[in-house]
Amino acid sequence: MDGKVGEELYSTARAAELLGVNADTVRRWIRLGKLPATKLGYKTVRVSRADLEAFLEAQRVAGTPKRGDR
Repeated sequence: MDGKVGEELYSTARAAELLGVNADTVRRWIRLGKLPATKLGYKTVRVSRADLEAFLEAQRVAGTPKRGDR
């Protein structure tokens, strides 16, 4: 994420809702470096709309990850 002013940011819960997965899955993808995110505070993490869209596109190209593919 390049930190542009006015950039739309999503909480991990909202990103999970948009992706159709559990928030724990989003946090795991962030921890593993699969989904870029920005830490805004001790526990506050946000995912930019651009990064979320890029992640979705990469998933479409690579195919949907299987349940055991972590």
